[in-house]
Amino acid sequence: MIHKTLLTLVFALMSTFVAACGSVKTDEPMVIPATQSLPDGLLPDTLRVLAIGNSYTNDALALLPFVLRQVAPRTHVVVGILYCGGASLDTHLRLFKKNRAYNAYYKWTAGQDGWIKQTQATPLHALADEHWDWVTLQQVSAMSHDFSTISPYLQPMVNQLRARGYYGKLAWILTPAYPDGSPKLTNGTLKVDGKPVSFTSDEMYEQIASCARQVSLTGCVNRVLPCGTALQNARRTALSQYGTTGQMTHDWLHLQSGIGMFVESCAAAMALLNTTFDHCYVDTPLASYSMLSHGKQVGMTPANQDIAVGCAKSALASPFAVSY
Repeated sequence: MIHKTLLTLVFALMSTFVAACGSVKTDEPMVIPATQSLPDGLLPDTLRVLAIGNSYTNDALALLPFVLRQVAPRTHVVVGILYCGGASLDTHLRLFKKNRAYNAYYKWTAGQDGWIKQTQATPLHALADEHWDWVTLQQVSAMSHDFSTISPYLQPMVNQLRARGYYGKLAWILTPAYPDGSPKLTNGTLKVDGKPVSFTSDEMYEQIASCARQVSLTGCVNRVLPCGTALQNARRTALSQYGTTGQMTHDWLHLQSGIGMFVESCAAAMALLNTTFDHCYVDTPLASYSMLSHGKQVGMTPANQDIAVGCAKSALASPFAVSY
């Protein structure tokens, strides 16, 4: 009888965390919700993540340590970002082959209040710095919609990681589409088969999501982090009003400090933990992540953070399609 009761309780808890997100209310009173810590049994003892990318990786993970600190306080968290501005997957492959220094290596370790920056860090240095549980990859934003710019370099990049002694899990960051109004959607920046194309934001997102799905089918990665899906969901909510150029962007390209970054970091946290949460309140000051962000912090109210969590939760349920 006792065993039966325990099983019932465990099933109820698991159902709570994996249930699909319902509608998000935007008229809730402005109160700080209790941060929801996930049950220890669902969480890893350590979560050490090394992200290999560019400014879009910075956007996606700038607030990840602070989200994880709230929802998984007993998990030892380390997040590193090996950063090369504007780098494509092809560029990362060349840097790894020659063990060339990156522009920066950003790192956050449990107990820190902010990110620390190292310069002239090589791939070998970053890989040896921690016993990484996950390494993430991404494609540069202007090519993320075109699988032909990914497929020749993905397996060789994985081979480079293995050759340097990394045998952990790999993840792919599904990056966001440019927002409607961005000149890059229509000025010839985006190409397919070498020919310029024009997209709406939704059309670009659909192509990025299709590429991410193809990446997941290659067997090269263990998981997709649906950060761009969560952001595209959020662009259908009141959160779209934020950002100097709207849709949570600072310059029609990068996310502005604050709520857009929080949306993406919540999606990354849920994917890495392989579970969802209903509430997370982060009151991190801009100074703690300003080296990874752009402009003044916007939109980080408790009500907006609830909306953001809902957008991320829906993205985890439907990683390759907008569900708002």
